[in-house]
Amino acid sequence: MRKDDKYIVNKERKFEIKKDIIKTLKILKIKIMIFMILDFIILIFSSYYMIAFCEVYKNTQINWFTDSITSNFLSFFAQILTCLILTILYKTSLKCKCCLFYKIALFFV
Repeated sequence: MRKDDKYIVNKERKFEIKKDIIKTLKILKIKIMIFMILDFIILIFSSYYMIAFCEVYKNTQINWFTDSITSNFLSFFAQILTCLILTILYKTSLKCKCCLFYKIALFFV
């Protein structure tokens, strides 16, 4: 449609598109709310586990704390590196108009 300069969207089609967008946004809001609630529940149970573990094994609190911080930093670094590589691959595919790079980037997203 974008390549065809003569393509014109009538008012009825615009209304249908707007209706579909509103429906999709409502579904997306519901999914985000469910995700946030589940994430909060998992966070509460994880915190309870951490407190119980540290109370039972008092001599390992420092090691557990340093290991968890190290694990979080490594996980964060790996996610940033992955996102950076995919972004570079995506931008390269758009600049060079290489369909293969674009499909690879979409496959990993």
